[in-house]
Amino acid sequence: MQFYYGNANSAPSDGVVMNSYKPLLRDIIERADSAMSNPSIAATLRFAHDSNIVPLTALMRINDCAVAVDEPDSLYRYWADFKVSPMCANLQIVFFNKKGGAADDVLVKFILNEHEAKIPVATDKFPYYRWPDVKAYYEKILSE
Repeated sequence: MQFYYGNANSAPSDGVVMNSYKPLLRDIIERADSAMSNPSIAATLRFAHDSNIVPLTALMRINDCAVAVDEPDSLYRYWADFKVSPMCANLQIVFFNKKGGAADDVLVKFILNEHEAKIPVATDKFPYYRWPDVKAYYEKILSE
């Protein structure tokens, strides 16, 4: 419970911890765009501790990581640290593009702890999302 209240999107925190990760999300978007325009970049990697992946996945609205629980006794029904941040937790954002395809054709897939993850962006190809839609969604979050 202490881990949730200190690192996730608990209702009493009013999004403070989660929103402190906006610069990181902005950097992820900028690096993704840069990599798409530079064919010599095949991957960018980041390494962090479990207390970093929790607020990032909440900010990115991955699965139910952003749930804001107010009642500590009911937390177990909505959020579990071992699902969001087990040992060796990882978040993969994988981009797909046809060779020679346009930037608007790029698809992206989210993988949290080796499982396909969902975000609240409309798609007819789950687990794939159109990058322009995902980017617009995250830019809206960044502007709030």
